Amino acid sequence: MTEEAWSHISIPVLDPSGWPREWIRAGLTELERVSRELAAATAALVAALGVDGRDTPAEIVRCTGVSGGEARRRISMARTISKLPSLGPALAAAMVSTEHVRLLTPIAGRDGADDLVAAALGQGPEALKAAIERLLIGDDFGEGLARLQHQRRSVRFFNADHGMVGMRAILPPIDGAMVRAMISEATDRSWRAAHPERPPAHDPDAYEPLERRMADAFISCLDKLRPGASSGSPRPSPVPAVVLTIGVDTGAAEVVGQGSVPLSTALDFAAEHTAELYGAILGIDGTVLAAGKDRRFATLLQRIAVVVRDKRCVVRGCDVSHARCELHHFVEFGEGGWTVVSNLGAVCPAHHHFLHRNSFRLVRGPDGCEVVDRHGNVVIGHGPPPPPP
Repeated sequence: MTEEAWSHISIPVLDPSGWPREWIRAGLTELERVSRELAAATAALVAALGVDGRDTPAEIVRCTGVSGGEARRRISMARTISKLPSLGPALAAAMVSTEHVRLLTPIAGRDGADDLVAAALGQGPEALKAAIERLLIGDDFGEGLARLQHQRRSVRFFNADHGMVGMRAILPPIDGAMVRAMISEATDRSWRAAHPERPPAHDPDAYEPLERRMADAFISCLDKLRPGASSGSPRPSPVPAVVLTIGVDTGAAEVVGQGSVPLSTALDFAAEHTAELYGAILGIDGTVLAAGKDRRFATLLQRIAVVVRDKRCVVRGCDVSHARCELHHFVEFGEGGWTVVSNLGAVCPAHHHFLHRNSFRLVRGPDGCEVVDRHGNVVIGHGPPPPPP
């Protein structure tokens, strides 16, 4: 096709204001189909340029105006599709998504990958991810998964907006869980030291977003490793770096909030890092871990039990991971609520702030918790609250 012919391909500008919701849903479905067709066409064009060509990224940047990183992502997708011949037609027919392609990229070209393409048809990305893990875990008792995790580890720095520095890290599950828990613990410890009593809900400084507080804690942790840094401060107490569960019937090991790990990797880590590994028994009675009514903050074991039980924010429809959540009393501590596992739930910062700012309560349901006001009226039944004003 000539450049002039390509110029006649266009999608109309939409103004969906006032549309019925069923029209909007239908439009989203149709545009997703079109976007998958376009992704397949883009991959075919990139493959024609040459996925291994030294000048291909620069050519894509010149033709499209995208960044170098986006150009490399498109080359990666084209390379994956070239290794899995059935994947391109499936994407063009909108039977798989670009997320499916991304998940298949690390295993493209290995035995069993083509079978996973067929299995991905009509399945969501989460089902495909589980199938890939089963394939890798079944290879040499999980050594294939361990090799893949080891090969994909990386830390990358880049220039972000407004002169800031961005960082992107991909770590193996246990190492990542250790780093995440260390930063989370440092963030929590710093906030408690600055606020021994819960500050007023209208104090914006006290409720600065969790992401900013974690950034400060991350810098603080690294600063202690700087040459010449003072060593007079007491060493932090051990933190729950890894919460590991092992199925009694299957022997499958999982790092809570991270995913599956080979059993051999879990056992090796347990032998070498016992001070940093915490196991938890699923279904443990929360009252056994009770700290008593006179203690407001949860103990280490209580936090582990809540993490294993909830895994994410308990508000119905909210999928924020437990790693970003805080513990919330269903019956407030100031109102006589006990600090016991049965009275604690993992709640994301947005919902936690929303609850305390408005004096709302959480009520348990069969498929999550609802936010209700003091009169028992449901305020939020699904998903996160609107951002605070």
